[in-house]
Amino acid sequence: MHNAEGRWIDPVERVLYAIGKSLPKFSPNRANLVVVVDDLFVSPLDIPGSFVTGRLAGELADLRYSKVSGVFMLSPVVYSDKEVEYRAFFVLGNGKPVPDPVKSAFLNENARFQKA
Repeated sequence: MHNAEGRWIDPVERVLYAIGKSLPKFSPNRANLVVVVDDLFVSPLDIPGSFVTGRLAGELADLRYSKVSGVFMLSPVVYSDKEVEYRAFFVLGNGKPVPDPVKSAFLNENARFQKA
């Protein structure tokens, strides 16, 4: 008997799946932000930010995602009943622009997360 378990998951594909489900709810006349809070075995925030940004930005360049202004990913990590770390990462889309203060705050969170 073996005590092994194998899993395969593409965490970025799961984010793209969530984006796809949200598309019918978006208007092309306003900024549309997709917020993904994952509970995946492997979070998209567990892999290098440059990979996530490159992959998502490439996919978001596709015309079908033209209403998506950005994707904000949030992954809470519970260390104890009193300690929770919120990891976050933002990728800009090609939809109507997100307001500058919002964009700046999200991109600053990227920098903070990547330094950790």
